[in-house]
Amino acid sequence: MASSGVKRGDSQQLGQQQQQQHQQHQQHQGQQLGGDPLEAAIRQNTQWEQLPSNLKGQLGSSESAWQAQVVGYSIRHQLRWKANLVRHYYKDERKYYQELVKYSQDNFMLYPYHLSGILVKGLHITPFDYYIAILQEMLQGERSYDALPNFAAADCLRLVGIGRNQYIDTMNQSRVKGWSWKAIGAAAKRRQAIKQLLPAQPIPLNAQHWWIVHPGFYTEEDVRQLNQAERTMLEILVTTGHKMAGELDYNTLLGLHTRGLVFLEVPVDDHDRVAVPPLEGFVMNRVTGDYFETLLYKIFVTIDEHTTIADLAAVLQTDLESVKHAVSVYCRLGFAKKKNVELDVDDVRWHLSWISRVVHRRSGSTKAETQDVQPAASTKRVAFLFDSTLTAFLMMGNLSMGLKTHAVTMFEVGKLTEESMEKFLAELDRLEGELEGDAQRYFEHAIILRDTLLFLRYNPQLAAIVDPSAAELAASGAPARPIALDLLRCESISTLDPETCFRVLNKNYHMIVSMAPFAKEVRSIRGCVPQHIGPPIPEMGSVWFKLWLYGCAGSGPPTLLLPMGARLCELPALMQPFDRVLITTWDHEPTVSSLATMLPVVNDQLCGSPVLVQAYNEQTEIAYVPFPLGPEGESGSDLPAGSSARLAAALALIQKVTALAAKRGLLPLSQHPSVLALSKHIDLAHACGYISMLKLGNSSDTSIALDAETLPDGSELPASLTHIGFFHPAHATDWVVLDLAFGIPLFDAIINAEVCRRMAVHNLFAKDALQAQMQSNRQLALELLGFINRHIAGGLLPLLDATAATLYPTQIVTYPAHLADL
Repeated sequence: MASSGVKRGDSQQLGQQQQQQHQQHQQHQGQQLGGDPLEAAIRQNTQWEQLPSNLKGQLGSSESAWQAQVVGYSIRHQLRWKANLVRHYYKDERKYYQELVKYSQDNFMLYPYHLSGILVKGLHITPFDYYIAILQEMLQGERSYDALPNFAAADCLRLVGIGRNQYIDTMNQSRVKGWSWKAIGAAAKRRQAIKQLLPAQPIPLNAQHWWIVHPGFYTEEDVRQLNQAERTMLEILVTTGHKMAGELDYNTLLGLHTRGLVFLEVPVDDHDRVAVPPLEGFVMNRVTGDYFETLLYKIFVTIDEHTTIADLAAVLQTDLESVKHAVSVYCRLGFAKKKNVELDVDDVRWHLSWISRVVHRRSGSTKAETQDVQPAASTKRVAFLFDSTLTAFLMMGNLSMGLKTHAVTMFEVGKLTEESMEKFLAELDRLEGELEGDAQRYFEHAIILRDTLLFLRYNPQLAAIVDPSAAELAASGAPARPIALDLLRCESISTLDPETCFRVLNKNYHMIVSMAPFAKEVRSIRGCVPQHIGPPIPEMGSVWFKLWLYGCAGSGPPTLLLPMGARLCELPALMQPFDRVLITTWDHEPTVSSLATMLPVVNDQLCGSPVLVQAYNEQTEIAYVPFPLGPEGESGSDLPAGSSARLAAALALIQKVTALAAKRGLLPLSQHPSVLALSKHIDLAHACGYISMLKLGNSSDTSIALDAETLPDGSELPASLTHIGFFHPAHATDWVVLDLAFGIPLFDAIINAEVCRRMAVHNLFAKDALQAQMQSNRQLALELLGFINRHIAGGLLPLLDATAATLYPTQIVTYPAHLADL
């Protein structure tokens, strides 16, 4: 293929090497999913004598290497010294905990609350002392506040009262003083001076009455400084060992906690249930991937208020005590609330100070806001799957503080449940006004999301599946009752191993509906249970799917797929007739480049990734073909529930434009030969999404001029109406297929409304339609995987690993194939 400008000498060898490395990486991931055998042996307290010979071989038959593994794992996972294997290899218990605390502080981990009794009483390290030491080291090293991981930063803010702004102020003060230290040669005093800039005591405690208070470490001097009430309370705690916080005077307890003389346990039992409200006080800095942070995020996305802690641990197949510890931390930080623990003011065991606080709080709230509802029978729901792009739009737009809180919850927790949906929709309803630039784009996404959620929550066909009683009420003429709908972040649910992901989704949801499109780096879920209205497999978002589409449709832009390591020595002949190219690196969004700069750009990117190069023009038009497709969906203007009057007027205008196009002999792109050819390979009648069509030809009669048109109310024409394309049968080749996305689009109001309208007209949620979709999705997945297999080295097995990235190409692929030698 010399004429195409590709140097093939070493490219295939490099591609094969990359393929082998990728497969090795997949095997390593599989081992991780099954659990490291050495770590499993440590958790099972397996001593060297009982260790299998193959594991001894991994350690070079060295018992000292095994001891190092045990000690390192135990410290990293903050294991107790007693009842664990480490006690046999690290004889000094106190020194072990000192090493554990040092490691945790050096890596900015959360305070190990499950070891509070040991650390507070034995090492005299309270959570406040722990975070003060971390802040001192950060300030001394002039580390950025972002170095503090999310959960540790939130706990530090709760206890110390230092967030981002306070940290920056303290850093500036320490730098100002630093000049004087250098001037007088007293740099050794810097650490002590930094400590003086930090708070001396924790901020007032926000405890709950059901928390348990334990006595901490104290000296005779500490006792002499207490007032009589504090001294009496401390004596009671020492005598009894512990008390529930609600049994003690609230203000006296605050005094003891501020002095660091007591510590609190947040108890969680096997049968407890917790709810996760919209996050308040969460700090979005960074994630480190340590064992406990990983567990916290896994539980975040899987927990719900109808599942007990024991059931949650069973679903995750995780140690129950670890799950209880994680949920305890949620409650301590205020990110979760235990169900059915509301303080009963008539219960004589509660101290009057707590009762008065509850009465005062309730006096400013309605009964509905304070009443704790008993857990309802667990029912499956519908999930709407989104990616982080949506949460970024909701956060970056500064649309409202309330909306930003929900967006943070959607990103960090990984979901927003039905229990918070009414408040979320209320925030979206309050959005109004015309914005400019990117802010307007964020605003439109928020409004489109609202319309989509209303369409799904009040869909009678979905109600018949999820809540038959609600469907019966609606059929009788009663006001419609919304179905239970959760928002799920795709990246969060994808962090679970495939088996756990299946158990979580199958336990909680009847159906999953995806947004469209997902970002290229996001891998959608895999599997057909529960039913998924969206991409059947993650490979649908890959470059391979585009190439497969072009072959099925017999249509597509001139395309060149280059394996990593290949080099372009000259402009490929198939790109030379065009002035622009569309360049896509693996798992990234495409970018437009001029033909003049194509060679250096592509060759640079080929060093680290395969690259897809496609023909493009400066005046290229892109139009969208919404589906499901079929005769019954091509006319009508009935909109789904919740749609705005503006959309209704815009869709009515589409009908007029379509009629005008017909008079001029133009046809809608839904009748384009390429789309009809695709429908033979993809069941476009029982799926939802859109086809992106690219106009590369120069004919002028393939679209309707709409720029001068306005809506009946005088407002501007929606920009998406210019994306409603038409073609003349004589110039059908001017339009080619560019891409196809499954799901409900959120990027454009008109396309979104048209997809939702067609879903309703085609009864997409009817039982027979869902069954047809499931069967066609299976066939589609097999065809695509077979296509990929024909263009890579190896078999299909690696593709079945839901955690693995789509396999890289090992050879050059062109479309159309006959252009390769031109």
